[in-house]
Amino acid sequence: MGTPRLSGSEPVAGEQVYQRALALLTRRDHSAAELERKLSARGFTPEAIGEVLGRLTGQGFIDDRRFAGRFTESSLRSGRYVGKRLILELQRRGISRQIADEAVAEASAEQGESRVLAALLAKRFSSFDPSTASLQEQRRVFAYLQRKGFSIAAIRGGLSGVDEDE
Repeated sequence: MGTPRLSGSEPVAGEQVYQRALALLTRRDHSAAELERKLSARGFTPEAIGEVLGRLTGQGFIDDRRFAGRFTESSLRSGRYVGKRLILELQRRGISRQIADEAVAEASAEQGESRVLAALLAKRFSSFDPSTASLQEQRRVFAYLQRKGFSIAAIRGGLSGVDEDE
């Protein structure tokens, strides 16, 4: 069957778009919106991108629910983002609010905010002792944890040694 051509002599960029999208997907999973932004930045036409995204979705290479689940699990495991901050990060990557809420609720039910917080404190602030730390140091740690998306109740519990999930 040969390469499809436009107006007799110009090859369609569809195969180039497809190959570029596959190259991006081999590095890491992407949401459909992320992939669309990256391909657009490369100068591919919206029509070619839309066609390729549909093809990749049909082949199972793009799945926003799978992406949201993996991103959520990774973020919680590393303590990078939790709670509302995690939902905002998913939305920034083109995931719908509904899918983001579902992914975060599912992963949070398995891991629990206080367990993620305890692991992050042990990893990042192993020598931090709130009972002997200065007020400035306590504020610095508290603010860091808030930026990650932890609730105030979980932070207070984590710093005092009380498990808020129980």
